[in-house]
Amino acid sequence: SLVKGAPTVGKTAFAISMALRLAQSTRRVLYFSLEMSQSRLVDRMKLQIEENELQDLKSRIVIDDTPQISLDQIRSKLERTSVDYVLVDYIQLLSPSSLATSRKEELISILQDLKLMAEEFHVAIVGLFQLPKCFGMGESHNDLNNSDSDDDAAVDIAGILIDKEGKYNFITSPFSS
Repeated sequence: SLVKGAPTVGKTAFAISMALRLAQSTRRVLYFSLEMSQSRLVDRMKLQIEENELQDLKSRIVIDDTPQISLDQIRSKLERTSVDYVLVDYIQLLSPSSLATSRKEELISILQDLKLMAEEFHVAIVGLFQLPKCFGMGESHNDLNNSDSDDDAAVDIAGILIDKEGKYNFITSPFSS
């Protein structure tokens, strides 16, 4: 699944809340934070729950703050770590495992690889996707790819769009028309 929204609409806050709620329900979460350091992420978690409760949840939330982590590194971590959910904040910062001729193809490849990993490791993977700052000024969620290539390789992944007012909307197929 994808959680999409423009900058500062609350994607990371949503993902942090999700990770905490999953950990509270005894689920193990692997959180890849490609933009924010582990200490900053923990500080933000402390804004949502008491510090002593966070200490209790530490064994169920694993944070990896490796910048520009590759899909191969994520796969390797999944092979070594038993988790129920994976959060990727955010997918545009992932290094793709294959070369692509356009940004759209690169993102589609990343999404396809994440979907295959979810199936292979029997985990739910939620990726955060940052839309352009101008999103919400007439564009549809399909316009985010800024590409004129066809959609033959589109990935069918449902998600949540967080709009500039902080409202959540369910969407389907972020890369197909």
